[in-house]
Amino acid sequence: MKYIRDSNKDIFDIYGSPYNDLFRIEGFKIDSISHVLGHLDNLCLKDSTLTQEQKDSITLKMNELIKEDSILNIQSIERNIDNLVGAYLLYINRHSLNKETFQKLFERLPKKFASSKHFDDVRK
Repeated sequence: MKYIRDSNKDIFDIYGSPYNDLFRIEGFKIDSISHVLGHLDNLCLKDSTLTQEQKDSITLKMNELIKEDSILNIQSIERNIDNLVGAYLLYINRHSLNKETFQKLFERLPKKFASSKHFDDVRK
């Protein structure tokens, strides 16, 4: 394991665990989409010089990115459904996925992950 520390000697990143590295790889594109969405949202909220047409264009782009983000999340879960990364991604996205998609993915989870107490709220 490799720990990366900031100037205050606080740990802010960890490398070396196979699941940590896999989670990092799966998160790269999703994180970049989140970053762009945040930037566009701030632009709409703070730039009073935008015309309605520009705001509509930004909103359209944001909707496209949200759709792409959702697709990438599902693909990441599917690619990793048999390991801890897939189980974790399914867990953190359980309320943002539609019920049918969630249920299909949840049924594919290995029992050791599906029986986790973290999924109690969705099994009921």
